[in-house]
Amino acid sequence: MADQPDASLQPILTKLAAARTRLIMERPFLGALVMHLPLKVGGDWCTTTGTDAQAFYFNPKFVDNLTLAQTQFILAHEAMHCAMGHPHRRNHRVKRRWDVACDHAVNLILIEEGLKPPLHGILADQNFITLSAEEIYPLIPEDTPEESFDQHLFDNDNESGASPDENQRQDNPDAGESGGQGKEGQSEAEEKEGSGSQASQKPNELSPSEREELAEQWKNRLAAAAQAARQAGKLSQSMLRWVDGLLAPSLPWRALLARFFAVNQRDDYSWRRPSRREGDALLPRLSSEGLEVIAAIDTSGSISDDELREFVSELDALKGQVQIGWSLRADCWGHGYAREAAEAMLRLAFGQFGLATVFGQTSESNAASWGLMKRLGMTRLAELDYFDPDYPPEDNPTMIWSLERTAWESTTAQADAHA
Repeated sequence: MADQPDASLQPILTKLAAARTRLIMERPFLGALVMHLPLKVGGDWCTTTGTDAQAFYFNPKFVDNLTLAQTQFILAHEAMHCAMGHPHRRNHRVKRRWDVACDHAVNLILIEEGLKPPLHGILADQNFITLSAEEIYPLIPEDTPEESFDQHLFDNDNESGASPDENQRQDNPDAGESGGQGKEGQSEAEEKEGSGSQASQKPNELSPSEREELAEQWKNRLAAAAQAARQAGKLSQSMLRWVDGLLAPSLPWRALLARFFAVNQRDDYSWRRPSRREGDALLPRLSSEGLEVIAAIDTSGSISDDELREFVSELDALKGQVQIGWSLRADCWGHGYAREAAEAMLRLAFGQFGLATVFGQTSESNAASWGLMKRLGMTRLAELDYFDPDYPPEDNPTMIWSLERTAWESTTAQADAHA
């Protein structure tokens, strides 16, 4: 049986329960997500609130100083971290910067929904609105003074971004398969009532397999909550677009193919002996491994002439996409040479050759490179980030950027009009 709360804790639990009830009545989508996090009193380690994607941990003194509306915000804040998959999306990013990026992403959504945040410590830069945590992360300085107001207990607190091995977790005789949340013989209903007056120990770090399992659970919870709220007519259009994008992201197939080529068709320097006709000097050269691509087109009777023409146009577009890149000596940096050369290559690709798409890839840590891609009008495809084993963790992940010919023509026309 769950412990009975003491008299001093009862008003705090009542406020949290009232906030959850208000969310269910006014914002059923968020309320349904919040109900999947049992309330647990945090120990001395919990100064505000926190979650490990399995429970909502809180400091009673912190909650006591909040209004009911602000209490709704912090409950929804922790649930949104879980629903947005933040526990398993960090990969090799630095945890502190990732936590800051995640807080910006969550808080901007909740504020747009009309929830009232606490007065202090809330990160919500309007410049990041509509951006995902992956897109916000490279915009956060390495030495940022910003800090998340809550505790993200999904993994260990380290600067390298690497997660420890599963067998390095601390042993806890009371920890079950759920990462230390609950005790043997305790029912789910008892867990959902929280821990009463007993302060919870800081939960063990989740193993990679546990994070993946929880990610799938929260994805199902997100879909169920969205469907129920949509049927009740209480899911805003902005939240609906966000949910649809998270559950069924729309990725252009040509971009996915471009990432496959980038990963498997390696461009690197080669020191192989050159032909005698090239002279006596041994100089590095770029060598590339070719990939054979076979495209199959369905020409059965179920395919109309219009559909067949669309298939052929897609193949033409596939042949019309290339990758752009640049590499300069250090003493040539900062003079605009890369931008001048890149703009000339884009004019050649789109203007003369009529190509459909130009892709680029760079390390997330190389702000100068992806900054140039952004100034050229390229768009980051955050869903296509990947880990390149040829580079150390600090130079990962690799980002994919894209520029369509139509976007380039529009930008060029506007520039010419203002010239």
